[in-house]
Amino acid sequence: MQLRWVAGVVLSVTLGVVGCNSSSSSGSSTDQTVTPLAVAAITENDLDLSAVTLGQTEVAPLTRVELNNVPASVTEADLYIEYRLQSDAQVVVPENSSENGFAAVVREDGDGDDTPRYWLSAPLADPDGAELALRLTDGASYSRVLNLAVGALPQANPDITLNSVLDEVESLLQTVTEAYGLDYPADLQAMIDTPASVRAEYLPLIRAYHAIGNPDNTNGLRQKAFDDHTRQVMNRLLAHWSPETGLRQRTAFVQQNSDLIDEVVPLLAASAGTAPDLRSGSFGGTPGRNFEPTTRSTLADPLQDLMLPSPVEINSPNSLRYWMDRYGEMYRLQRDIQLGIDITEDVVMVIGAASMIASGPAGIQGATSVVALSQTADMAVSIAGYANDSFRMVRAFAPCCMIDIELELSPASGVVAQEDAASPAMLVTGVNAFVTSDAIDLAGELMSIAVDEVAGKVSEKLSERFKDSDLAEQAISNTLGSLYEGYDFVGKRTYFSWTVNLNGTDPERWVDLELDGLAGGPIVFKQLETRFNNFRFDLDETVFFGQEQAPTVLRAGPKEDVFDFGPWHPPIPVGSGEISGTAIQVTKSPNVIRIEEPGQQVEFTITVSNAADVSLNDSELFDLDSSLGVFNAVISGEDTGVYTYRYTAPEQEIDLPENFFVTLYAESRDGVRGRGADSPPERLTTMAVISSQPQLLIKPGGACLSVGNQQVFTAIDPDTSDHLPANWSVSGPAILVSSGVVEATGEGSVTVTATHPTDADRTDQVTLTTGDCTCWWNGRAEGDFGHNMTNDVLTIDFNDSGALTGLNLSNGVTGSMSFTLDPAIPAGATGTYSISESTGLDSTKTGRQMVWNNPAPIDPAQSNLPPISTLELTLTRHNMLDEGSTAGLVEPGARQLTGAISGTVVNDYLASTSPVEFNRLLGRLEARFQGDFWVDIASNRLNCSRGLGL
Repeated sequence: MQLRWVAGVVLSVTLGVVGCNSSSSSGSSTDQTVTPLAVAAITENDLDLSAVTLGQTEVAPLTRVELNNVPASVTEADLYIEYRLQSDAQVVVPENSSENGFAAVVREDGDGDDTPRYWLSAPLADPDGAELALRLTDGASYSRVLNLAVGALPQANPDITLNSVLDEVESLLQTVTEAYGLDYPADLQAMIDTPASVRAEYLPLIRAYHAIGNPDNTNGLRQKAFDDHTRQVMNRLLAHWSPETGLRQRTAFVQQNSDLIDEVVPLLAASAGTAPDLRSGSFGGTPGRNFEPTTRSTLADPLQDLMLPSPVEINSPNSLRYWMDRYGEMYRLQRDIQLGIDITEDVVMVIGAASMIASGPAGIQGATSVVALSQTADMAVSIAGYANDSFRMVRAFAPCCMIDIELELSPASGVVAQEDAASPAMLVTGVNAFVTSDAIDLAGELMSIAVDEVAGKVSEKLSERFKDSDLAEQAISNTLGSLYEGYDFVGKRTYFSWTVNLNGTDPERWVDLELDGLAGGPIVFKQLETRFNNFRFDLDETVFFGQEQAPTVLRAGPKEDVFDFGPWHPPIPVGSGEISGTAIQVTKSPNVIRIEEPGQQVEFTITVSNAADVSLNDSELFDLDSSLGVFNAVISGEDTGVYTYRYTAPEQEIDLPENFFVTLYAESRDGVRGRGADSPPERLTTMAVISSQPQLLIKPGGACLSVGNQQVFTAIDPDTSDHLPANWSVSGPAILVSSGVVEATGEGSVTVTATHPTDADRTDQVTLTTGDCTCWWNGRAEGDFGHNMTNDVLTIDFNDSGALTGLNLSNGVTGSMSFTLDPAIPAGATGTYSISESTGLDSTKTGRQMVWNNPAPIDPAQSNLPPISTLELTLTRHNMLDEGSTAGLVEPGARQLTGAISGTVVNDYLASTSPVEFNRLLGRLEARFQGDFWVDIASNRLNCSRGLGL
């Protein structure tokens, strides 16, 4: 259970005196007494206080009274009490609010889900007692008028005077001081004179001595000249509390248990040998923690919090470490001092009692002077003590916590756009730490400092009221000044924030950095020596080729052994991002050159992109036998990377060979292409020249539809991808909704046919599967092969870590497609990957058209044929399934997959032995597949089971 005083007893007493016009009156006038129902409740902003009642109507002074039926929608920062004497001619209404007395409200948090309770600290409006008419309010809504009779203080006891109490206080102080092995008062006076040498455990002693025994303190309680009225009221307060007996008991306790101090002192000394000075200090000891990413998005509530730039400038990791060390020292000293609370609390409570005694009806000046004297010790020694103000200020304005890390990369995208770029390819120019101070109610804390109040929140009305005190005004103004003019701090938690680049001038001193492959994949970067305050990376020539699209994960965070991440700190943040490289691309437009008549001229462009050096090897164009036509350069792309050429067909009858193509290569050997790799993979494109009539092809080559869904098919020229006109028809459980649009009407297999309207020989058919699409695949090898298969038999292969190593698509006995994945694709990973080896078979074809491969079955270095790029597999869904789920049918390695495969496939064969020449069948493969559930059929091989989908 936690008790939070909205404003401490000192504030309650002070405001009780200042806020009431008739504080010196005694007794009451019954004919002017206001009854509880005389003024109705006022409800604003849906806050209804009409049901609020007092738990008691007659209490002793300074006693708390429970407020019943307080709505759950309010907080302690919203509520306070306005009151007047019942003998006043006016009642408590909003119109005279500035003339009313004010008192604090206390909230007692319940355990668990228990409803919180609210309490009124009964004001000491008159030492001889008073009958009060009071109302609970938030400044807008008011309760009914509630009557409260506050009793009188007892008359002064001649045996209990201020001096006699101070004698007992000093006796306790001397006993505790000597228990520490110190001389009283000489050692305490010396500590005040030389504060830099003060140990933290002595702070409460210094505070008490300065307030009571220090002869140099003109505001000390023994030196303070109180007028007769003030002294009379203090003596009555002392008679009310009778503190002497308790003080004697505490003194006896310390004398009889001095060994407690011997146990506490080593703990106190372990944290710091002397009190920390905010201008210098040392740091030691940091507990280990795991890296855990955090985000700042959930840190601050914009309605309840203020996130402001800090008045403390922190612009380097060294400065950040210094201030985090200061926070850590303050935190540990505060914690360690409280280990000795059984002893030190005695003195602190005495000072609180002394402040209470002096803050009675003598007025605000008397109260502020006592508060000021209790503050002076802290001004002399700026270190943390029990409820010490220095710790509060460090907590408010020093950085405690790194909340988030953001990486600043160059290039900013994290993508090395040119594989042949000069070294280094990637820089980490910033490891930017987002840092905040502790979250505090700044208005409440500053007001607490002003009145030496330990905990609580001050309502806006009370804050404004107490600003009449010069001390409170000075505390707020000196701290914030005009720096944050216009911000409403009241009732809000306040954070001050910094953004600090941890790289500094020596990044490796401050930052832990690591590289990792995405989902266990390859790491295609290597780290270089740090220079110019930046981490530097390059593409790794031993890994990059063949893994060009594999992203590398870069993680960076603060070094745990450098910064103070104490028990108060949230999980240490880590900034992460993906970095990757880009292969040079050589592309063509159009896809093929189609010749329809002799002498025809066709222009085409070749583009070299993602390259620092865009040079192009186009020698094959100009080494061409003239009987095949002529290539001419039209526009050079040496500067832009875009080359334009013109092909002129032979003037005689067109009789081009079946495999007429030319290959163009990017020439660059810079960057990663020139480091360590004797023959990096070629970046190339092959342009085919054809004279045949365009064929008609249906796209997509197959599909699977649930009943009632539709699929759009189009007819294209497979060589140019140009759309062609077509007549459409369907057979099977489907209907033709419109040209090329098919809707499934039942389960089964549908044949979709497209025929050119002027040439019936130009036709194509695809299969549409309808109904259950749990397991389905379609693969089509166009061009010279004409393969097009659809089925529901799929298997996957994986290794012991669950990474995919193979995919097999079967069409029963008539055909199959198999794909080997090396390196394997990590379990659960999605993205685009290279297929290391693939083979397709369609036994419905004859001769060489039956089989295709990638890569080419004959090493290009041993033949006259150009190399081809590897096939690419794109996984868009890769969900791992929990082993044993779904009635125990799920085997280890089970997963859900959706993906597509595309690229060039060939069948190379020997056409001539003298000279040795090879010919090539060429086609483009496009395959799609999906499998929702897998059942074990062999070791590390799973079958997709149609009808068992999740």
